[in-house]
Amino acid sequence: MSYHSLYKLYFTLPDEGKDIYSQRYHSNQTIHIPIQIDHFPAFIYLDPEINDSIQHITSTNIQDDDYKKEIMASHLIEGILCHEDDFSQKRFNGFVKHYKNLQEGKAMKITNVYALRRLYDDLIVPDPHDLPDGKLFRKEAVTIYSGSQGIHQGSYPESQIIKDLSHALTILNDESLPILMRVSLFHYLLGYIHPFYDGNGRLSRFLTSNYLCDDNPSLALSLSQRIYAHKEAYYKAFTITNDPRNRGDLTYFVLSFLKLLS
Repeated sequence: MSYHSLYKLYFTLPDEGKDIYSQRYHSNQTIHIPIQIDHFPAFIYLDPEINDSIQHITSTNIQDDDYKKEIMASHLIEGILCHEDDFSQKRFNGFVKHYKNLQEGKAMKITNVYALRRLYDDLIVPDPHDLPDGKLFRKEAVTIYSGSQGIHQGSYPESQIIKDLSHALTILNDESLPILMRVSLFHYLLGYIHPFYDGNGRLSRFLTSNYLCDDNPSLALSLSQRIYAHKEAYYKAFTITNDPRNRGDLTYFVLSFLKLLS
């Protein structure tokens, strides 16, 4: 990747880093997103490398059991080991139903926070103490950890969660943008906002697959498997993009996400 994160430039070019941030942020090739990433306004700089990365993502033939592999891989990313024999359990009913729909080419549109909450209820069966306790989402503040290190706090309070998710869903459904850019941005934003106490990652990966289903069905049904194969790079992209020294630049995450899908 030739595009350097502002996080990296903070250490390697401390004097020039602020000027580079200003050039990217104010460029006419920049899309501004009305969400704060650790007090910095979010944006994506439309670097030519994004289109180059999109061109390198290919498709393959779909196998009958791909949806089952996706369910297992998405859980394995979270450290949850499961097998096909477990799919008869209630906690997997929603995953089997929705991923099987993707296998059959049946995708859905999620355009508002109410539809997102309905999908969550249909997909995720959290422990009782992790059930959403607000009107739609979590009521309490949360800190997201990488190992033992707190890397950021999700959006808070619930009114801010709803506002941020509404903006993120607008991006996801903005057909003026390439689908791979949209899903990459939304994938990051849902993880950052973290509207639920549990299940955010599995929900985000399903939604990413769901929106890729029409454009690239084989990618949709291998997404989690590709992420699991590059799990360290996946979480590194979140950690760097979350860091305040990265100043709200989401370009690095998008490029990193596209690279692991290629």
